[in-house]
Amino acid sequence: MSTETVALDLHFKGQRNYITGADIARSMLAIIGPCASLRVEFHHMAAGALMMREVAAMELPALKHREDVYALMACKDSSSLRYWIAQTLPQAPELLRVDYDESIYTRSAVLMASSVQADAYTLESNPIDALVALNKHLLNHCVEVHPWIFVRLDLQPWPFDCKDVQLDLVGNASHGIHRTTISSNGKLVGSIYFTRRPAP
Repeated sequence: MSTETVALDLHFKGQRNYITGADIARSMLAIIGPCASLRVEFHHMAAGALMMREVAAMELPALKHREDVYALMACKDSSSLRYWIAQTLPQAPELLRVDYDESIYTRSAVLMASSVQADAYTLESNPIDALVALNKHLLNHCVEVHPWIFVRLDLQPWPFDCKDVQLDLVGNASHGIHRTTISSNGKLVGSIYFTRRPAP
């Protein structure tokens, strides 16, 4: 297990005053690379620079409750299951703000009663951002228009084939969390989970 810490490549998107879960996941995956299966879960919202480091399985119960830990990623390769966390970066630099138009991932998608078919070209450009945008679009259509929060993503494998991707809303998983399955070429490849933003 590596004890090296690596700064994540993050920024503020559009007018958001927080770091998106999609950006945290994308940045961590850029460092980790391909894996046979993936789970990333978010514990609370981040508003500044983060770093990632590998941790042992026995550390996880205590780390999940720390205020400076924002995300946990588990990746399985051919021989082992490894874990990383995203946490506050000491002496954090100021993050840049970039323009962002989430509709690029949804404007060519086909919305149906309880599912959405993705546009392969836009999905390939940034799969994590696309899955988050598509699922939010689906929830706004099927449940209610709401500032939804991305809380977890399971994929098998990573990366996956971005052709013929469809998201199907399953419904409430537990504790107000909505689960949507992700299929590629007619085969189930994962699930994405969202919850409602808590009232201020």
